[in-house]
Amino acid sequence: MWEAQKGLCAICAEVLYTGSSGRSGFTLDHDHDSGKPRSLLCQGCNKHGALKEGADIERFKDTPFYDYVHRHRKKVDDVEGTERRGEDQVDGNQ
Repeated sequence: MWEAQKGLCAICAEVLYTGSSGRSGFTLDHDHDSGKPRSLLCQGCNKHGALKEGADIERFKDTPFYDYVHRHRKKVDDVEGTERRGEDQVDGNQ
């Protein structure tokens, strides 16, 4: 994952670092329901309100947070298939 992201935050593209004290300047973002990893994020992006459960993501339209959240929601929809079909469905084949 580090190599795929070239050592950059998946949202803001800042350089991720590991501190000399052993503390990292990044975190592994994960799906809180499945526990599956999504991407490496800098601490600032990880703590941003747009990523909190129940956040009104529409307030962050035209930001990298909006794109990130929607990109990962699509992956969840693709994996879950018919379990999440209905109002979330875009293709009209209900």
